[in-house]
Amino acid sequence: MASIAIRNKLQETEKRYLAGDIARASALGQEVIDADPGNAEAWHLSGLIHFTAGQPQESESRIRRAIRLDSSAVHFKANLAVVLLNRQQPAEAENLCREMLRVDSKHTKTLAS
Repeated sequence: MASIAIRNKLQETEKRYLAGDIARASALGQEVIDADPGNAEAWHLSGLIHFTAGQPQESESRIRRAIRLDSSAVHFKANLAVVLLNRQQPAEAENLCREMLRVDSKHTKTLAS
């Protein structure tokens, strides 16, 4: 379980990301990952940050790591599907979406939403 300090830093990372402060969000996110390398949400958020920064390959790698750490997180798979579509990999993106919808048929939120 993540410490309070880690959770607070992860919340600040998300806040900076949503505010468009990608450089600060990236630095904070990496601090969380360095302190807690098993934190799936930190890897996922880092993947979103890299996607926004125009680094889809690194984004894909980080979101895949998040999924390996927590395969039940449907939103990780939804966001990976968006990244894969961006990287011209529609077949794998479709498979992820089908898998995701089998688990949560009402899930529609992604980083692009």
